[in-house]
Amino acid sequence: MLVTTLMFYPVLIASLVVVREKESGSIFNIYCSPVKSWEVVFGKVIPYITVSFVTYLILFAITVGVFKTKFIGSFFVLTLATLLYLACTIGVGIFISTIAKTQITAMLIAFLGTITPSFMYSGFFSPVTSMGITGQIMSKFVTATYFIGVVRGVYLKGLGLSHYLPNILSLIFYALAVYCLAILFFRKRIG
Repeated sequence: MLVTTLMFYPVLIASLVVVREKESGSIFNIYCSPVKSWEVVFGKVIPYITVSFVTYLILFAITVGVFKTKFIGSFFVLTLATLLYLACTIGVGIFISTIAKTQITAMLIAFLGTITPSFMYSGFFSPVTSMGITGQIMSKFVTATYFIGVVRGVYLKGLGLSHYLPNILSLIFYALAVYCLAILFFRKRIG
């Protein structure tokens, strides 16, 4: 549940960031300012990553402290993967926010474009290897697929960072791609 919880809330709240300002008209203050698109995008992302990271820490404490979930892995590896995963999910939310015209549209895109596929294709319900070829291809585009592998491995197997390197590199490439798209689609102009 750590994977899906950290997919649901960050992407949903981040998908409303820019579009809310478009609807209220306060985006024109940014359009008139000398800041660059990448500065706006990262300025919007940092607070959400911070809040989502605190959520992760609370969820981790609940799973280990309250529910007594078996945890034999490295907290550092899990935290590193979580930060990358949060960067990806919030980046997707910001990208959705830059292309959407209304908050309702942004929420719908966020739900149908990220949350539903993360349940269906990440390996949450059934292993990716048991899916058809279409499901396996779709799973490559879902960040939860990579993070769920790390979470399961860290919690249950306790393997080192080198074992999860392909998943972590995939999260890094995904984050780079989504932030490049968000910066590209954030235009400082009317329309």
